[in-house]
Amino acid sequence: MQYNKGKITTVELLTTGSSLQQLKLRFFDREVLIKSDSGDFINCFARMYRRFNAQPSCNQNTPLLPPFARERGSVIDYPPLIPPFARGDTGGCKKLSETCLHETRPRESGDGEKKFLQDNTTIDGQMMMTHAPVEFILLTNPDNSWGKPVLILDREVIPLNDTGLLDGYAYENILISIITRIRSHFLIHAGVVSYAGAGIILAADAMHGKTTLVLELIRRGFRFLSDEFAALGRNDRFVYPFPRSLRVRRGTLELAGFPSEAAGAPLWLGKLILDIEEIQPNCLGKVSSINHIIILKDPAEGEEDTGVNSRKELSIYVDRLDDTFLATVSQIEGVTDVQTGNSSIYPMLKLHAIRTTPVLTQIEALCRDHRILVLDIIKGTKRRPAFQAPARLKEIPKSQAVMELLSRFQAGYRSELLKDEFGGSSTRLFMELSSAIAHANCYQLSVGPLQEMADLVCGLAGA
Repeated sequence: MQYNKGKITTVELLTTGSSLQQLKLRFFDREVLIKSDSGDFINCFARMYRRFNAQPSCNQNTPLLPPFARERGSVIDYPPLIPPFARGDTGGCKKLSETCLHETRPRESGDGEKKFLQDNTTIDGQMMMTHAPVEFILLTNPDNSWGKPVLILDREVIPLNDTGLLDGYAYENILISIITRIRSHFLIHAGVVSYAGAGIILAADAMHGKTTLVLELIRRGFRFLSDEFAALGRNDRFVYPFPRSLRVRRGTLELAGFPSEAAGAPLWLGKLILDIEEIQPNCLGKVSSINHIIILKDPAEGEEDTGVNSRKELSIYVDRLDDTFLATVSQIEGVTDVQTGNSSIYPMLKLHAIRTTPVLTQIEALCRDHRILVLDIIKGTKRRPAFQAPARLKEIPKSQAVMELLSRFQAGYRSELLKDEFGGSSTRLFMELSSAIAHANCYQLSVGPLQEMADLVCGLAGA
């Protein structure tokens, strides 16, 4: 595999005979343009992010803000920072201009609201939504300049030798490339619901029942913000909707009381794709205050060693391994217990390290040098809880909750926000995240039977 950092233009690609379809999306302060010669890929991505369509630029005939909307009289919906799905209108803009700002007249807004709007038109002095769109291209037809399928991530070319990786690898890499560029919000791997305008963040490891619990709460009348990402606004300390379509197994829908909704749903990458309102109509929530943070834990697991010198397990899935690569990884400072294995059809590299961020940076550089594709990275040991013990809720210190959220910060060490605004300092990230959840109540939920877990959450929310 060869990485090409040179500029790639659409015109150059089209001269190879490829006919590209394109999809334009907006993720908070980032616009994204996805192109592919595969209509199926574009259609599936569009279905996953149907509520993230980019809107035309504002002009004198397009108001920047509709009248302020409130969910059940408690939380203001601030449109400039969020995609149009969160405010329920069809207008919007991708750039804030001085003309639009002068024309904006929020209805009966006090000084606090006016100051909020002024503060949120910029991030570190930069106007929101003025970045050039980030472009991604997937060419599945090998009849191109590289003679094989390729993924182009913002002009970086990655040839794909295994056609079985096309959709999954392209989707995951495009998504993480988008997430690492977002600066206006912290994106945390968590589900989010709201009740009476109060936001509840449900953070959990894989297979701990997060999506199932979100669906059960929606069935009970909660509002849906996300089943995958908690988007915490950096300027206003609210949690924002991130309602991409759900990718769920049929069994998850049945367990949550929606057995018939799976009928006719498209299948992509092994899971069903369903918009939340195809499951439960009229359940989309709005921007909410961050009232409760709940960390789902398996009661069978002991307390993890979180000391500064504790070694953490890393599992890295790749398309292939070779002896030279393994020998080099073993020589990285701080790396121990290097092992190999297979999961499904692809090799897995397992190791332990005290400081995972610099280790991952070096391993990814080695993978580029050896032309190895990184398919997935999993931190820690993942196993499915039994869900048999009684569900229990206990209060935890806010610092513990922050550490749990920080470990699920989706942009990770590749985050532009972390590198450019925080100078690579995880301490500064910790402090700002602490400020963002300063008024939240924090809990640990020992997972158990679904109805018991839902009852506990309802009790917190007063539902």
